[in-house]
Amino acid sequence: MTIPTLISNYQKSVTIQKLKKIYSTLNQAYQMSTVDNGSFNQWQKHADIGGTKFFEKYWQPYLAGATVCKTYQECGYKEQKPWQTLAGERKDDVGVCDNTDDNRVSFYLQDGSFISISSSLYVDINGGQGPNIYGKDFFILKYGEKGVLPADNNFEKDRLLSYCSKNNNNEAALCAARLILYDNWQIKEDYPW
Repeated sequence: MTIPTLISNYQKSVTIQKLKKIYSTLNQAYQMSTVDNGSFNQWQKHADIGGTKFFEKYWQPYLAGATVCKTYQECGYKEQKPWQTLAGERKDDVGVCDNTDDNRVSFYLQDGSFISISSSLYVDINGGQGPNIYGKDFFILKYGEKGVLPADNNFEKDRLLSYCSKNNNNEAALCAARLILYDNWQIKEDYPW
């Protein structure tokens, strides 16, 4: 194997390990919250009580050492919208923080991973360190009645691959975690890396 291949394989392995740990941590927090607060259907809605109260009641007590940050600088990023596709394109729909209407709460876990929670979970497995690329270190998860799951978790593999390919990385933040889970926690050749 060449050195670039070895480095890429190592980076993929680290990505899998970190994403799997975050996925497990969030699901454990979700399960503990349902024990104290009832089933997800009994929770107050995020839109009704605001992001801060929702996070403080249903998530923060179950995420040991979670540290809230309120600005992109405080969160360890160089800009408000750091994430991009493999092609270097940026989308304007996700920023590090959104404090304008108490929509999202951004925080770090003890391991340095960054999460911003609203109706979805925006996950950067290594925080502001980079490369800040969809499907490499930035993923979108969701939560609901079944716990924490990858976004687009109902897609079949063919549809996933049409969204999550090296040629079409625009949706990789949404579908990459699902593709990794579909492939039994592996990053295979058809993955948008």
